[in-house]
Amino acid sequence: MSFVMLIGMAAKNAILIVEFANDEFQKGLSLFDAAMAAAKSRFRPILMTAFSFILGVFPLVIASGSGAEARKVMGMALLGGMGLATLLGVFLYPMLFVFIGKIAGYEKKRDANEIIESENPKQINDLSLYISIIININCLAQPFELGLIIYNLKKLL
Repeated sequence: MSFVMLIGMAAKNAILIVEFANDEFQKGLSLFDAAMAAAKSRFRPILMTAFSFILGVFPLVIASGSGAEARKVMGMALLGGMGLATLLGVFLYPMLFVFIGKIAGYEKKRDANEIIESENPKQINDLSLYISIIININCLAQPFELGLIIYNLKKLL
């Protein structure tokens, strides 16, 4: 059971860093800059979570009485595992984000998509306008949507 908790906490830290790094990357930063920004912004919350977990497990480490040896072993495994997972994870997860992004060519794909969008902005805007009109026509039962439909039709014509 303790191993499952340890894996869950380490996975949560990885998800937080990668999610923030991906958000920064989508905003236009390079893979490295996005990973560094995510690691810096999530460093304190990850350490707070890790230390609270470690402090919560500490009574298992100093257990006494009957069955204390089993609790001490589990407590030491959790304490050491969480400490190691936190220290390695803070450095390893951003590095893996950059490494996998470079292998998969995410920056090149993003730059190619930006070039395509910059060459055909009129087609993309027209498509979004058509979709907006279709959605608004489907919502005709609501009176406040009628003004939005008329506005979009005037823009189209």
